[in-house]
Amino acid sequence: MKIHRQGGRDLSNGMLLLYLLGVGLWFVYGIRIRAIEVIGANLVAGCLVLAAFIMKGRSNAASPARPNPLRQCSTRYQCFRLRTKLRIDLMRSSPHI
Repeated sequence: MKIHRQGGRDLSNGMLLLYLLGVGLWFVYGIRIRAIEVIGANLVAGCLVLAAFIMKGRSNAASPARPNPLRQCSTRYQCFRLRTKLRIDLMRSSPHI
């Protein structure tokens, strides 16, 4: 559910693919030893990883990359002022504990 609400920025494609590879290998092992529990558990885990991978792909396609505001700078001084302004805006918008 977290991927559906917040997007999949925290999950890398490599990590998901590596996890899916591990689940697939356990699935094959379960078939080889004819253990229904291992097969079932890894089938469910594989489906969940595939669902996460699909949701991550959809959220990345739906949300365009945010433009970098620092690319507007032409001098160091302008970049310094813009960074300072961004920090101040961030501090004002973040909730204080």
